[in-house]
Amino acid sequence: METRTRSQSCDFSGAQGLTVVTVNVVIAGAGMSGLAAAIAAAEKGARVSVLEKRKTPGGAAAISAGAIWAPTSISRLREYVPEGDPVLQEILVSRLPGDLAWLASHGLMLSAPESVAGLGEGRNMLGGESGRHDRFMRAMADRAARLGVQFCYQAGLREARLSSPGFEIHTDAGATISTGSLILATGGFQGNRRLLTQYLGAERADHLYLRGLAESTGDGLAAALSLGARTAGDMAAFYGHTMPDGEIPAEQLQPVTPYFARYCVLVNLRGRRFVDEAAALLEEVNPQEGCRQPGGRYFLVFDQHIYASYGINQQVTSAIPAIDRLALARKLGVPVYEAETLAKLARQLGVEGVPADRFIHEIETYNEACRSGSGAGLSPSRIRYAIPVEKPPLYAMRCVPGITCTTGGISVDGRGRVLDRGKRPIRGLFAAGADAGGVFGRHYAGFLGWALVSGRLCGDTAAADS
Repeated sequence: METRTRSQSCDFSGAQGLTVVTVNVVIAGAGMSGLAAAIAAAEKGARVSVLEKRKTPGGAAAISAGAIWAPTSISRLREYVPEGDPVLQEILVSRLPGDLAWLASHGLMLSAPESVAGLGEGRNMLGGESGRHDRFMRAMADRAARLGVQFCYQAGLREARLSSPGFEIHTDAGATISTGSLILATGGFQGNRRLLTQYLGAERADHLYLRGLAESTGDGLAAALSLGARTAGDMAAFYGHTMPDGEIPAEQLQPVTPYFARYCVLVNLRGRRFVDEAAALLEEVNPQEGCRQPGGRYFLVFDQHIYASYGINQQVTSAIPAIDRLALARKLGVPVYEAETLAKLARQLGVEGVPADRFIHEIETYNEACRSGSGAGLSPSRIRYAIPVEKPPLYAMRCVPGITCTTGGISVDGRGRVLDRGKRPIRGLFAAGADAGGVFGRHYAGFLGWALVSGRLCGDTAAADS
């Protein structure tokens, strides 16, 4: 899986006024969607240039768990994500198996199909481990390069203007490129505090921990809006996870993530539950409510039974390893409290300002509802995985709401074409992956699957239209 992308690369750093003409397709972003688009367009005979603001390819996919998945039926996806665009969701479900086979046909190593959390099915990137899939992504870039794709690193999309034959692209390295088609695959706007404040509000935005790449700053969204595009989906919704409160290296963001939060209890600094912890089967609703809590901090409360049963093997997919996450969190400096009784745990949390009496009452009330099978009567309710927190030792891990990817974005049609404010396609303009908004909302079901499907779709369409 040796990479040869350098032989097909162009270094725009320091370039002034450089113009590259006769390029059929420019792709902004070298993550999963951008690389899938590059391979698809190049194999159709298009001359393709990929702009990437980082030094290497891979995007957020390189630090992901590596499971490329989606629900196996549109009815299952609609049941779980009813707020999503049904047209885009149908494309995701119907195309993913074939697009995974297409990816494998290009020499990319994938696992056999497997279930993902009982929600759907997918295949895992091989040749790496959770949070470290840069090798796989370099192999994708290498395959694109072998097909003639030119890669321009440290050359992010700064501006796109309408021109003949389609667009005049300006990069932040000072280069200018002329192209007939532009595919936006820059990965969402979760790394842009100004845009998060605009769409989520200052209070929520200020409390979010970036569980992704700082380079995902909405370059694609900004370019599309400047060209007259409309937005799609809930711009205030996002996919993320409860995250241990510590300084976590990028490659550890995925391994340390406590997916098992859906089996636990979440309490805020006031000692109160604030969400049905299991409302989302992958717990992605929890951080969306967590960022509304005082101070943007809350505690993941569980016992030894819950941790032994679900915290080590999180029972999502084999792409997420069975490891001692408590040990890893402690190694990373995350505050983890441990006690033999609820009263002692409450006293420890007192140093964080959590009222002991309120905390004890909240957990005891929760435990009683779990024992009696009346979790639905709690406020907030608990609709599934209602397990009492009672088998010592008891734990409380200080956490923050992590944002991985925004789910609102640029409006696209069933061919990946960007739509203007009148819902008409903008000629030559496409969006893929997290830049294409509306397939998910407060609930999500496989961004890597959507990145692959939408990227290949845009590459095919752009090559055919160029």
